[in-house]
Amino acid sequence: MDSGASSALLGEIFGVRLLAYLCGTDHDQMAHRVEESESLPQAAEAVLERLIPLAEAAALQRAQNPGYPLSLALDMLGRYDAAAETTLANVIRRSAGVDLPDAALGSSADSDPVKAAAFRLARDAYPLLLVPSEEPWRRPLVPLFQHPARHELEANFLEDPTLARLFSDEDPGLGRRGMVFNNLGRGGSIQSVMLAETLIAAGWDRLSYTNGGRSLQDLLGAIDTNLDLVREALDGGEPRVPALVVFTGITTAQAGDVETPWGVLRSISDAERRVAPSMLEGEVSGTDPAGKSVTVSYAGELTLATDLPYSLVPRPWSDIDEPFGNAPRPSGVDALRRRIEGVQLATFLAVERPLGSWVTARLAWYWIGDPLGHGPALGWNDWRSQPGFMPYELNSDDCAALAIWATYVESHWRHEIDIAVRRVLSAAHMRNDPADRLVDAVIAWENLFGTSEGEPRLRISTAMAWLLEDDHVNRAARANEIKRLYDDRSKIVHGAPFDENLLGERANDAVALARSSLQALFRDRSDLLALRDGATRSLNLILDSRSGQRNETRDRS
Repeated sequence: MDSGASSALLGEIFGVRLLAYLCGTDHDQMAHRVEESESLPQAAEAVLERLIPLAEAAALQRAQNPGYPLSLALDMLGRYDAAAETTLANVIRRSAGVDLPDAALGSSADSDPVKAAAFRLARDAYPLLLVPSEEPWRRPLVPLFQHPARHELEANFLEDPTLARLFSDEDPGLGRRGMVFNNLGRGGSIQSVMLAETLIAAGWDRLSYTNGGRSLQDLLGAIDTNLDLVREALDGGEPRVPALVVFTGITTAQAGDVETPWGVLRSISDAERRVAPSMLEGEVSGTDPAGKSVTVSYAGELTLATDLPYSLVPRPWSDIDEPFGNAPRPSGVDALRRRIEGVQLATFLAVERPLGSWVTARLAWYWIGDPLGHGPALGWNDWRSQPGFMPYELNSDDCAALAIWATYVESHWRHEIDIAVRRVLSAAHMRNDPADRLVDAVIAWENLFGTSEGEPRLRISTAMAWLLEDDHVNRAARANEIKRLYDDRSKIVHGAPFDENLLGERANDAVALARSSLQALFRDRSDLLALRDGATRSLNLILDSRSGQRNETRDRS
């Protein structure tokens, strides 16, 4: 094999990052060597020669077994060498005249035997984490079953009174096992035999999704943090774990970041684009009324970097027959949902657009940093097969308004109006059929101002008129408009005939009224949101309107 072909093969199989580590060179030096055949120091060149047969064997194995993971084809690099007390990959690195990175992090390893063993395993597994990622194997597979430090890690783990609670039962022939559930909606069986792989994989995920570095010390730091989180959660605390929520449909271009109560909403990073779910390919383009073209990616344009409460509930293995009956309250799931809907609602309320063209922040994907995750905690929406949307670029005024409305939403949202929020967002962004939009919008009205007693049509129309208008004439006209739309909704729901030619316009009017009502409530009458139900809110509005106060507050904002 000539020099150019061997360089190409090494680059394809090992990748520049892993080659640089094995040869003890920096990334740029190795990139020039692979791409332009620039010579390295003699010891590094000797390592490359040694790697060529390994690359050829891995390439042959993959050719004979299509789809075979690259990290498994290179698993020989993770084999433990008892004489060298490390793995083959690190033996190769030493042959280049380079010392191994220190598998310690400050004083943590000295004072914590669990971390000491985990750090040693991470150091020996680290080279395999540098294997080029490929679909669907985003995270390289790390084999540690034969590593002697695995037994040390298990023993130290089981001697820790807090951590040992994860493994309540014998795992015949393998070690210990148990069940564990968290408030993120995840959980199930856990085995001590897989503990090392779990800790290392969760630490690597944390780096991959939080724009962390990729050095060994970065990995040890992530494992260190994750173990502290697990201990605190098992001790009954509620620590915070990192999360990313990525939205499409909107972009800020040069308008800057948006400060929200849940974290900074900012442009998606290149690293986050690389780890986005691979099926979210493609873009959406549109032209706004001013003639400006806007393009957004299905994989997302804006990222909310936030954190979520984290709790753990260990259970005995016998709970495997009825696991979810013992799952903890999903407070982390609830917090994630509130952040997603909070951004969507604040965007919907903040930016003024023509009827039917409301600005939408559509969830593209999210990730949660589960410190005991067997795999990345990812969720996503594929908008290519769902209702279309017109992308929008937030300007500086929009960003400022979004920050203000996010504060209103976080401060005043109560769970009693969850239905109103979700239905109006559905009507504005998810429903293709105008009849569905109108029905959803009126359900939002009912959640905000409706009653199960008396005449809800009169109650809702009167309350909304008092909320939205300031004088008798305008209130009467508004109430009549709301009654007509309510009647249209009743005809649709009960199968009566209605004028379909006007349905699109009527649906948009109903959504606009729901939007205006939410704006007025969050901005001017948050006292009403604190009330227990729609009947109480509407009665309060009718008997004690505060139109003057509402106008003064609106003027100040």
